[in-house]
Amino acid sequence: MATLTLQTEDLPADLDLVNAALAYLDRIGRQPAAEPHWNAGDRRYLAGPLIVGDPAWGRDTPVWLCAAVRIARLGLVLAGEHDHASEEEAVAYLMAASLAAPLHADWAARYFWVAARVLARWGKVSQEADFWQMIDAAAPQRTLRPDQEDDLRRLLRDIRRSVERHAKLSHTTSTTTPSTQEGTQK
Repeated sequence: MATLTLQTEDLPADLDLVNAALAYLDRIGRQPAAEPHWNAGDRRYLAGPLIVGDPAWGRDTPVWLCAAVRIARLGLVLAGEHDHASEEEAVAYLMAASLAAPLHADWAARYFWVAARVLARWGKVSQEADFWQMIDAAAPQRTLRPDQEDDLRRLLRDIRRSVERHAKLSHTTSTTTPSTQEGTQK
């Protein structure tokens, strides 16, 4: 998995990230956790890079998708999701992978299915059916088979782990050492 840094300047300056994340949760039919519990992994996930399928094509990720990933990440953390990345991240990952080499038919099906959902969610197409018409699909794929769902969940889990692993957090460390009583005698 390759990484790409998400740039803060890609987001409009007046964007209220928390409200955007709450609106995102509403669009995906989730609610914020009643008592949000953020762990260290959540902090790394929010600060981590965009994971792409091929670094040579990662820089071609659309600006709107990078912004959507940031909003989706915060939304998932606010909802208490600690294990999976967003569908937006799967689209970015699979987009770069598909530009590097043709995807296997099963992975192309997963990519088109999740891309239709994400594009409709972010208003890039008015509805999922428009995506299927745009790519001239004879039979739009409305659902994934159970094995495809499992593979997509595994990909989302792997992306999340990779984001957390590659996150660079600024740490403030103290240079003073705590005093101990060891070795002191009266």
